[in-house]
Amino acid sequence: MKKIKPIIGLNMDCSIRKDRLWHEIPENYVNAIVEAGGVPSLFPIFRDKQLITEQINQYDGFLFMGGDDYPAKYFGMKSDSNEDPMLKQRADYDIKIAKMILDTQIPILGICGGCQLINIVKGGKMILHIEGHGKGRDVYHSVNIVRDGILKNLFKKDKLRINSGHHQAIDPNFISDELKITAMTDDGVVEAVEGMEERFILGLQWHPERIDDVDQRKAIFKRFINECKMDH
Repeated sequence: MKKIKPIIGLNMDCSIRKDRLWHEIPENYVNAIVEAGGVPSLFPIFRDKQLITEQINQYDGFLFMGGDDYPAKYFGMKSDSNEDPMLKQRADYDIKIAKMILDTQIPILGICGGCQLINIVKGGKMILHIEGHGKGRDVYHSVNIVRDGILKNLFKKDKLRINSGHHQAIDPNFISDELKITAMTDDGVVEAVEGMEERFILGLQWHPERIDDVDQRKAIFKRFINECKMDH
């Protein structure tokens, strides 16, 4: 076990203001990591590959956060009129660092778009638009835990009440063969994926960092942080 609090990397959202690139992140992600006993480390866009590598080597775990849509070109599809693409600089960088981080052995937690990113980088595809799952706002509904794994071991039950805020979802017919679906809605929307091997990889389509169920938030983030305390 490590004797110090684990350092958790976080990717960041981006915007252009007055011709300059700005980085930002919702505080809920930071607060949830701190609450669970981790030290958040924000990971802005670096152009120097060696610097990127050095930054990744400092991390004991990584959280990929949500945001706007990863453009369909990243998973071999054509955009449609519902797409709300994120800034190209962020999308390119997220794909780049996700490949590098997935090539390590550190634990990974992906939330909303971060869950989708894991599947995209591992060769999966997306459903470009679904209705009723709260694009731009949280919609609370139940999900079914459909397979043994991290969620099943953590909550010891078959259903969870969760908060979705998205309009795209992982296509269950085109999921990476390195991932397994562990939670779905009654209408077939993928809500959680996990790695097939022992390494901790958990992707959640919902937002535990801001859910009104404090116990659920604490349980998920504490499990993640405890994994990050281990030597990998």
